[in-house]
Amino acid sequence: MLHLLGVSHLAQARMDGVEKTDAQKAFSGLLKQVIQDVHPVFIAEEQSEENLANSKIISIPKEISDSEGIEHRFCDPNTAERRSIGYLGRDEIIVWHKNLFGSNLSVEE
Repeated sequence: MLHLLGVSHLAQARMDGVEKTDAQKAFSGLLKQVIQDVHPVFIAEEQSEENLANSKIISIPKEISDSEGIEHRFCDPNTAERRSIGYLGRDEIIVWHKNLFGSNLSVEE
């Protein structure tokens, strides 16, 4: 069985040495409760080790997985993997659209 938890990226990671926000505390509590209730084989998250290192942030799901002795998996591709599969991020899509259609997209578009 698969269980998905949707969460804001702001609740998913924290700055080292900074107290958790209310959202991060709520997410931590929820994830710990789900672990007790579901007994997952592993925890996966939409994040990459490369992004964490570049952003100097700490994965809350990874911290909790490690403390609970549960396997953890990062599921986002790193920069090299994104390049190899032709993945376009938001900035690349905006440039691509401008080059193709000669107009700018707003971030919302």
